[in-house]
Amino acid sequence: ATFCDIITIMSNISLPNPWGRPLVLPTERPAVTMQQLTIYDAPDYYDSWSRSAADIARFDPETVGMFDSVENVEDSIYQLGSLVMATRDRDKFVASGSLRPNKKTGMWLLGIWTDSRETSKGYGTLTAQTLVNYAVGRFPLQAKVHNENTHCIHILEKTELERTGRNVGVFSIFEQ
Repeated sequence: ATFCDIITIMSNISLPNPWGRPLVLPTERPAVTMQQLTIYDAPDYYDSWSRSAADIARFDPETVGMFDSVENVEDSIYQLGSLVMATRDRDKFVASGSLRPNKKTGMWLLGIWTDSRETSKGYGTLTAQTLVNYAVGRFPLQAKVHNENTHCIHILEKTELERTGRNVGVFSIFEQ
């Protein structure tokens, strides 16, 4: 089986071929686009993540050290069944979003983060909304957010995801 066949079998949906043309999603702002991450994006992703890792780790400590080199970013880009996107304002990397299968629930997990130098400019909301719009009708979507991460909770409340009222430890669950 090819890589794409395996993705389709494991995820029950067909994600874009990582070795073909990357998926590009338009956003509500003409100058801002989301493109499926490729190895050519790895240096920008790494730079942005490095500058933002402390902020991200406050609410998601499991991510500490996740992308401690450009090589680790490159290795993570083609994780089986995942879709990782770069949000760019013109050519500048400003945020990232991902959709990853959760084998336990059968749902897809939405993940977003914004470069700490680019916060409060709407990029997190734009990234989340664009990925939610892409997912609607394709597969069930879920997000979990730390209860103290009020900024991210506010972002998710602007999308079609709804807070379920369920918590997993210190995380609130949002679902489509």
